This record gives sequence, C-alpha cells and structure tokens, in this order.
Amino acid sequence: MSDPLAIVRLAPSWETADIRAACTSLAETISALPQEAVIYRGRNTLSRFTLVGREVVAKAFPAPRTLLKRLQRVGRASKAVRAFDHATRMQALGIGTPEPLAAIVADDGRAWYLCAWAAGCTTVRHLNNLTDAQSDQQCAELARFIGRMHRAGAYHFDSTPGNILLRQEGDHTHFQVVDCNRMRFGHVGAWAGMRTLAQLRCRGRLLAGYCEVRGWQPDRVRWMYDLRLFLHRWNWRLKDASRPLRRRLGV
Repeated sequence: MSDPLAIVRLAPSWETADIRAACTSLAETISALPQEAVIYRGRNTLSRFTLVGREVVAKAFPAPRTLLKRLQRVGRASKAVRAFDHATRMQALGIGTPEPLAAIVADDGRAWYLCAWAAGCTTVRHLNNLTDAQSDQQCAELARFIGRMHRAGAYHFDSTPGNILLRQEGDHTHFQVVDCNRMRFGHVGAWAGMRTLAQLRCRGRLLAGYCEVRGWQPDRVRWMYDLRLFLHRWNWRLKDASRPLRRRLGV
C-alpha cells in the first residue's frame, strides 16, 4: 500500500469532495499514466494529464535519498508547498505563472505540485538560436517582463530558458514563469538582476529592455552584465563536468 498523501495546499476553486479524493490518490493516478504523459524526466518528473476534467501538470519531487538532502529539508516547507505559495504570490503581483492548484505530500517525503497546463506556450529556449526581427522583439519583451518582475520584488533563482514560457498573440508576447519553488521576494538589485539576464542568455540581447523598465542607464551596468555572462558560461561548464559526481553524492 502507498504512503498516505496529505493535501497541504488546495486552490479555493478546487475545494470539492471529488477533487480532494482525486488528489489523495494522485500517486496511483500518475503511476497508471501512459509513457507519453511524461513531458520531462530528470531529477524531478513532469506529467501532463486530465484530473477531474481539468488539464494539469504534476511536478513530482522524489523523497530525499541522502542524509544531506534530509538535513536540507529540516525546518523548511516541501518544494511542492513552496512552489504553490510562490506561484500564488506571483499571481497576486500580476506576474504570469500557470494557475497553482494543489500541493500534496506523502509521509516518506515525496511531494507533488499541481498547476494548470499552459496551453499554447513554448519555452524561450529558441531565442538562443535565432537572430531575426521577431526573436529580437521577443527578447526585448522578455527583458521588459523580467524587469517588471524584479521591480515588483520577485526573484527567481533558476531563471533558465526552460523555466520561462512564451505565447505569441499577434504582435504581443505573453510570458509565464514556472518551477517557482526556488524564489525569494524583496528588493532585487542590479547584481542579482544581471544574474537572471545571464541565465536566460538570449545572445546578450536583454540589457536594453530590462534597463528601460528598471529606469537604469544601460552603459552604467553593461560591465556587470558582461561579467555575469562570463561567469554563467563557466559556471555551466563546471556543472556539466561535475554532474556525474554530484548525482552520486545526491547533491
């Protein structure tokens, strides 16, 4: 028998007996899904399916397997709960993110975050490979979106191209932030802001639009942007080289 699941967070619109029953049996539902329902498999697993008539994405966080991972969780809410709370706060700030629906945990430390499926969206990864008028415009809009997000006091520690979704509607581009468990809220300074721009890369095309929203002169912070881009390139080279060892250590 599976460990009992506890619904730690539930969106008000989902507060029904049927949905509660579906959430408490979520582990069995996901285990019965066909392979094509898995849209990402890595340290965590993302599955897309329909639950009580709603198309959703479930992000599964595994139970901690090492002592270090267990110690890191002492006194902290689970990643699923943090993802739900941060997404809820992002919505309150007017920042796009898929609707948070539930955070569910098991006694053994496993956890799941449920959110609405972002229909019609793609990631911004393609902006690192294209240099045309449309991609330049999308980079400018992405930079302004990040600038508004930082000006509102929301900072995402893992603003990689896979964690920003894009949906084009005519001449306007809509953005949504995902993977919200690693965030903080408060003042976002220039050094932290340049880190986000470096993570997104976009061939170094983000500075002007970002500074436009922040009210900064691009020439004043360009050195900081260039340094962040340099450090980010080397950081990822080191991560790639050390990934096998880190996986063995559970770090």
